[in-house]
This record gives sequence, structure tokens and C-alpha cells, in this order.
Amino acid sequence: MYGSGVIWGFKMNWRVVLVISGVMAARMLGLFMILPIFSTEAQHLSGSSVALVGLALGAYGLTQAIFQIPFGALSDRIGRRPVIIMGLLLFAAGSVVAALSTSMLGVIIGRACQGAGAVGSTLLALLADLTPDEYRSRAMATIGGGIGISFALAMVLGPLVSSHYHLAGVFWLMAMLAVVGILLVVTCLPKLPPVLADPMAQSTRGGPWRQVLGNRQLLCLDASICCQHAILTALFVALPIVLSHVYQFSSGYQSGFYLLLLAASFFAMVPGVIYAEKQRALRKAIRFSVALLVITLSLAALFYQHWAVFVGALFVFFTAFTLLESILPSSVSKVAPLHAKGVAMGVYSTSQYAGIFLGGSLGGALYHMSGLTGVFSLCVFVAFVWWVLTWGLRPFSYTSTLMFSIQKVDKTLINRLISSVQQLPGVADVAHQEASSLLYVKLDKRKTDPKVLRDLVEASTLGPGH
Repeated sequence: MYGSGVIWGFKMNWRVVLVISGVMAARMLGLFMILPIFSTEAQHLSGSSVALVGLALGAYGLTQAIFQIPFGALSDRIGRRPVIIMGLLLFAAGSVVAALSTSMLGVIIGRACQGAGAVGSTLLALLADLTPDEYRSRAMATIGGGIGISFALAMVLGPLVSSHYHLAGVFWLMAMLAVVGILLVVTCLPKLPPVLADPMAQSTRGGPWRQVLGNRQLLCLDASICCQHAILTALFVALPIVLSHVYQFSSGYQSGFYLLLLAASFFAMVPGVIYAEKQRALRKAIRFSVALLVITLSLAALFYQHWAVFVGALFVFFTAFTLLESILPSSVSKVAPLHAKGVAMGVYSTSQYAGIFLGGSLGGALYHMSGLTGVFSLCVFVAFVWWVLTWGLRPFSYTSTLMFSIQKVDKTLINRLISSVQQLPGVADVAHQEASSLLYVKLDKRKTDPKVLRDLVEASTLGPGH
């Protein structure tokens, strides 16, 4: 008979979450450190100009957007770990190229190479593989919190490192952090479940690209992350100017302000994540959070010269923003087909970097034309459009991914078992991996007890000898 199921993710493995979060945070810490110092430090490079400084900053985002989808799709076929290691090696190589360069051209090439190591989507897909669906938003919140803290730390460490070791020292530190990430992946992650190789042939619902690009729910979530990071990037065109010109904050005071604001926002949003998961209220949480963005951005635009209102609006804004940063990727992983999580996360991450590009370019252009009012107006407009889009979200299915070992038998018999499984209430997706004889099932445990599914597999008469 078929072997009894080995169920991945019934228990939350926080060690896995912390390792993945550490890899992501180490990588992002290196990237963020360049933001407060690059414009001034790059002036010492040969061939430097304002246009090339912008190109060097943008080159990373461009190659990130290009390679997120291919890397995510590749990880669906050959596994997450080798793709993550390859991406971190590319990031390290680009950092070394930039560190050794004395010209803007060399730094631009290095930045483009850094961006080519686009493993953000693969890391998120790996987290989705190794965490139960019902706890995934909390896991994503851990990653989001780590990124937020790394951003705040980078605002302090970037100027500190560059003051002693100049721009090259920052790039060397990036390379070291990439190596740390590789060591964490190699030594600290458990044996991973096999990927669903050849998904076009083995999926019960067609090819991954058709499912991902033709899924309205996924497209709405992709548009959401695009809007979210367009708002964030545009906001950071205006925010440093407000703090320095209106409130006379030095760069050191600004760093401390960001650190306190983001840390407080992270702790404030944790109850929201727990509530959204336990009450199965992800759609409601997304709509409510985006509505808060519209309100708080409007307050910031109207009252940025009033300290108490401005800070209060930013606190609520970043609380809602961080909550969305946790909920959105978790929602994508719930909707994504079993065999195409890498593809789905790749499209999601590409949308994120497209938002960064649009927010930065439009925010800069509007500041040039209309000043702070133009930038804040852009943020409010994008947030309102996003809020309208969220009404197109359908209720999410709350499923867990179960994995069963089965005997290698005729495909007709396997398909018969799959058909029986699909008839159970709460089964959202089924996929079979022929190479390792594994059956993957996405199941809502409130509609069907996992024991019923396991009994169905074990009681099947389609085993050896039949």
C-alpha cells in the first residue's frame, strides 16, 4: 500500500525562520549601508557625475527586476539551496568588483552584478516550503522585522564604516556579509523537501506560468507590493528633506529617529499579524492597513510642519507598512500553486523592484517640479489607488501543505488516488513528484482532518501487487 504521510510543517521550526531571516537581513544590511553615503563618497571616483551616481544606484534594482523571476523558476526545478548560494556568490563577486574599482564605470558594473544575485524571491519561497501556512505571516513578520532593523542599523553603520575605510570598505563589508549568508545556508538549514521537478508535466492544474500570470488574486497581490514600495521609495525622497530642513536634524539624529521609529512600529504590528492569522482575516487586515496608509500619508502631507502630528502619522504608517510587509508575501505563498512557488515569488519580487524604480523616479521628478507637496501627493494618490485595488481580493484559502510518500506504480493508479484526494473537502491543490514518489496536498485542516487524508492514502488498494 502507499506509505504513510510525512507531513512537513505541522510544527513551527523557528531555527529555520531565524536562519532565513539572518541571510536576508545580512544581505540587506550591506545594501542599505550605501544609501546615506554613496552620493558624497562617489564624488572621489573618476568619471563621477550626478547622472552616473543615479545610474549606479539604479543598476542594482534593474538587474534585480530582471533576474527575480528566472531565479525563482530555476529554484522550482533544481532546488532552493543551490540557487540561493549561486545568488549570494554573484552578490559577493559584484561587491568585490565595486570595492576594487576606482571609476564610476567599475562601480556600476559591480552594482549590476550585485543585483544579478536576485535571491529574494527564492528565500521567500524557501520559507514558504519550510513553514506551516497557518504560521507563515509570523515567519514573514520575523523577516520583515529583521530587514527593518537592518535598515535602521545601516543608517548608522554606513557613515561609520565609510569614515574609516571609505566607499571601498563598505563594499568589502557587503562581500563579507554575503559569505556569512552562504555559511548560514550551508551549515544551518535542515535537509529540504524535494522540489517538484518538471512541473509542466506533473501538475494537476496546468503549467506554472499560466497559473501564476493568469491568477487574478496573485496579480492583485503583485500590484499591491508594487504600490507599497513605490510609496516607500517616494516617501524617502521627501522624508530626509523634512527632517533636515524643517526640523534641522543632522544625519546622526536622523539615523536614531529611523531606528526608534521602525523598532516601535515592528513591535506594534506583531499583535496584528497574530490576529490576522488566528482569525483568518488576512483580506480584512490588508484592506484596513492600506486605508491607514491613505489616512496617515494625508496627515503627513498636510501637517509635516507640526511635529506631534507628523511623528504620530509616521508611526502608524510604518506600523501598517510593516504589517503589510509580513502579510503580503504570506498571502502569495497561500495562493501560489504547489509546484510554482518560486515563479510566483519571482513575479512578486519583480513587481516590488518595479515599484522601487517607479517611486524613486516619479518622486524625484515631482520634487523637482512641485517640492514636498508633489511627493506627498504622489504617495497619497498611489495609496488610494491601491486601496481601491484591494477590493478585488477574494477570501483567502487557509491551507497547510502535506507531503506523503507513495509507492512507484502505474501513473493511471496514481491519478486515481489524486482524483480521490481532490474530492475531499478543503483540498486546494494536489501535485505528484514522480522522481521521489511524493504526493503534495494543500489542505484546509478545518474542513478535513489530516488523519482522514492520511487514512485515505494508507487504505488505498493501489499499492504493490495490484
